[in-house]
Amino acid sequence: MTFVLSRTYTVQGFILKRINYCEADKIITIFTREKGKQVLLAKGIRKICSRRAGCLELFNHTKMMVAKGKGMDIVCDTQLDCCYPAFSQDYHKTQIAYQIIELVDKMTREEQREEEVYDLLHKAFQYLQKTKLDKAKKNKVLLRFKLRLLDILGFGYPEQINLPSLKLYIEDIIERKLVASKSFAMD
Repeated sequence: MTFVLSRTYTVQGFILKRINYCEADKIITIFTREKGKQVLLAKGIRKICSRRAGCLELFNHTKMMVAKGKGMDIVCDTQLDCCYPAFSQDYHKTQIAYQIIELVDKMTREEQREEEVYDLLHKAFQYLQKTKLDKAKKNKVLLRFKLRLLDILGFGYPEQINLPSLKLYIEDIIERKLVASKSFAMD
């Protein structure tokens, strides 16, 4: 009996990060239900004629066909499942979305399945998409997301429960500064 190992697989998840690589490629970080955080190579994505580029924008929920590579796995095909147009139309929603994806990226490990984190990310994006935000609600959303993420990942809570102490607590855990919360000062 012969077993044939497939060199391709399908993943579905949220785009967390994109880094330019070589002349026409990007390194994509995606967070999936099945495999957790994955880093993939999207060849030719920066070319003007690339049809896959729109699917691989930050925050998008995308389905991908991926081929196993020698170093990094390679994105072969993409299909957009869901985008969040409200994020690009509302500054506060953009702020929160950037902070959320940075937290998920920095606080999770590659190739470690984290279904609860995936569900939390999905619920947060759905909530942001449909909710009108003011400053108080924005801070409440961030506070609740950070607390729930810390709880799911088993890190516990700081002594004081407020955004500045949570930020410092998380920075101690990840041993680096959070960039998104610095870029978007809490108005």
